[in-house]
Amino acid sequence: MLPTIFVFYWMITLSLKPQVEATAYPPSFVRFSVTTAGYREVFTKYPFFLYTWNSLVVATGCTVLGLAVEPAGRLLDRPLAPAATGRWSSWSRGSFPGSPILIPWYIFFFAISGWSTPTAR
Repeated sequence: MLPTIFVFYWMITLSLKPQVEATAYPPSFVRFSVTTAGYREVFTKYPFFLYTWNSLVVATGCTVLGLAVEPAGRLLDRPLAPAATGRWSSWSRGSFPGSPILIPWYIFFFAISGWSTPTAR
């Protein structure tokens, strides 16, 4: 638990240090000057909120699409006719390869130049 807490402490303190202190050797863990210049730069120089909005749009779209397609996936997952050995064969989420699903999405997004959401261009 302590290493995990230390990593988060280290990330937060690095984000609050000036550039010179953040790259100094040996690093200072406790005593350092605090600045919010890095946060000001992120929010003014880069369209951070636009990127956040795009991530929210993509995540919401994937969730809605997944909820809409899920019933069809349940139909594919039900048992098929008995196999020659007498056991039931079925489509399984674990054994169904991802490429038949991912390759068409890749081709679709490549065709519409959809590497990013439209507002990010």
